[in-house]
Amino acid sequence: MRQIKEILRLVIENNISINQAAASARVSRSTAQEYVRRAIAANITTDDLKKLSDTELEEVVYKKPENTKNRIEPDWQYIHKELKKKNTNLQLLWFEYKELEKDGIGYSFFCEQYNKFKKNLKISMRQKHIAGEKLFVDYAGSTIEIANPETQEKTKAYLFVATLGASNYMYAEATSSLNSENWINAHVNALNFFGGVPKILVPDNTKTAVKDPNFYDPEINVTYNQMAKYYDLVVLPARPRKPKDKAKVEKSVQVCQIWLLGALRNRVFFSLAELNQAIKELLVKANNKPFKKMDGSRASWFETMDKPELRELPSIPYEYAQWQKAIVQPDYHVAIESNYYSVPYKLIGKVIEVRITQNIIECFYRNERIASHIRNLNKYQLITINEHRPKAHSVYCNTSKEEIISKAEMLGSSCVKLFEQIFTAKDHHLFAFRTTLGILNQLTSMAKKDLKQLVTVPYV
Repeated sequence: MRQIKEILRLVIENNISINQAAASARVSRSTAQEYVRRAIAANITTDDLKKLSDTELEEVVYKKPENTKNRIEPDWQYIHKELKKKNTNLQLLWFEYKELEKDGIGYSFFCEQYNKFKKNLKISMRQKHIAGEKLFVDYAGSTIEIANPETQEKTKAYLFVATLGASNYMYAEATSSLNSENWINAHVNALNFFGGVPKILVPDNTKTAVKDPNFYDPEINVTYNQMAKYYDLVVLPARPRKPKDKAKVEKSVQVCQIWLLGALRNRVFFSLAELNQAIKELLVKANNKPFKKMDGSRASWFETMDKPELRELPSIPYEYAQWQKAIVQPDYHVAIESNYYSVPYKLIGKVIEVRITQNIIECFYRNERIASHIRNLNKYQLITINEHRPKAHSVYCNTSKEEIISKAEMLGSSCVKLFEQIFTAKDHHLFAFRTTLGILNQLTSMAKKDLKQLVTVPYV
């Protein structure tokens, strides 16, 4: 209270400006202005400043008017909840409060009381999160076992958890592993569960999300980044060793470990689908469980806060894809999963990016799609689009094994035997065509005296 007395002495007694008085007392201008406003309202004079003690001055300045006994106090839970919505602040909510309660508390006291209320909440609740803005994702530390019904062998399942920042509304599912495909598909399922898309995605620094967890400029995993771009999401990883960056999902992980994994601890599951069905049922109960220190539940807050602010989902869910780089070989094909897919021949020697989904192989050069193939699940197959070939290579398409063998017969039985070995050894007949036609071209230009020596060389 010494600050109040000093500021009032400077302003009322010495006629110093509020700005100068605030600077002298080392308080904000708004605080000094509030002290002066209250002193004027209480008719404090220079004589009062000399006679009243610090405690007496405080009682006079902060004395409640007699007509405030029936005054309606602000609903601090409502205020806290409304602050999570876009385009709101304490001043706006105070104005709305004053419209309902003409004799209500002043703005400074309003802010002071709200801050006291906020301090009584848990840390994870005190952070201000805008509705529909952030989705926090992580895996729980605890696992649950799935038993093989035939062998009784047990394998681990991992719990993925996603939480919306404003409402704390949760999604959870079990995955068979922590690989990239399960990680991406769990995100897609979570967004479908929420029925909309937030603006920001906050993962941990797991390798499936962050390639380089740099403290200031983390490099996002390519596959994860592609999924985020599809949903127009901004990926903002939690900083290394900064657990408060993802306090929301840390708390939700604790809730899920207790109310999901803990509740299922005595049950035996024989499939991932069976486990996820049980999780789905318990998740409804967890989301509808009332808050301890706030009115409502995660589910009710989601309906009124996050859900209206989420953006619309794409009509087609994202399909998981792996990305890898490949060099276009001299035969204008790239090797993917032991198969060979064609690209335009002009890109021979170039490094391209290949997107691999469950059904499609897509090739990109400088972010432009240059080829698309149906994914072949067999091995050592040559998948070629005719338009990718140079015109001179059409001979390969119009040549048959019988024609080549017929030409080899003209050169002798040893040549036929060599060509038969080549067709047997090559993974695909087009590769054999390339080799045998090359040999024929060389043989026809060589002298007959060298022919016998060449065709008797065994093929390796």
